[in-house]
Amino acid sequence: MNNKIVFFLSAALWSTFSLLPVTGSQARIIRKELYAAHANNMLNCSQFITPGLNMHDAVDRDLSIMIEHKNLLQGKIDAHNGYIARAFVPFVNKTGMALFGTIFATSGSFAIAGSDWINRVWNGKTDVRVALADFFVNTGSWLGALDAKGVMQYNEDKIKFLDKENPTFMNMAKCVPVAAAISVISGLLFISSLHAVLTYHSTLRTQVEKIKLRFDRDQAVIAKLKEIKYELETAQRN
Repeated sequence: MNNKIVFFLSAALWSTFSLLPVTGSQARIIRKELYAAHANNMLNCSQFITPGLNMHDAVDRDLSIMIEHKNLLQGKIDAHNGYIARAFVPFVNKTGMALFGTIFATSGSFAIAGSDWINRVWNGKTDVRVALADFFVNTGSWLGALDAKGVMQYNEDKIKFLDKENPTFMNMAKCVPVAAAISVISGLLFISSLHAVLTYHSTLRTQVEKIKLRFDRDQAVIAKLKEIKYELETAQRN
């Protein structure tokens, strides 16, 4: 008698918990089982023999899970075919490409022109006094008349002189490395944006095709579940 009571209580508890809403992980497991059974042509009434849950309730549960998942896939397809995916995102990609390309060209041109100007000023190509001083210092250093400390002191004095004669010299020397770094970063971002612009539509089309394959599979499983449900209802009426 005690064993029968325990059995009926266990069955009642299992039935109660079986009717509770399934979690996301449980729904994924159920879908995988349905996909596998359908792929092997084994999706039939025997698939829904579940302890504590009649076949009709099991079919309804699985049908509800599949319809919910199919609607989720439909939402993804609609999103991929919507305005944001088809028009807004490409517009943002093209805008980003144009912006980064402009920054890359501007900062790169500034860095190249600034570096060339600094080299010309430093090497005395804009001031004959600097060129002559460099010649005498280099000659003295080569002959051994001027040591490394003297050359270093000359370079420090030269920087002060050039900054005095060319007020933008030091500022330009500081800005050129920054502009070069900005040019490199914006150039990489430009290449990334260009790649996104060129491959976006093909990538989007591939994603939609993959989702449609999953959607069609869900449709086939749902159709089979409805067929099984109809058979069960017909058998119950008879």
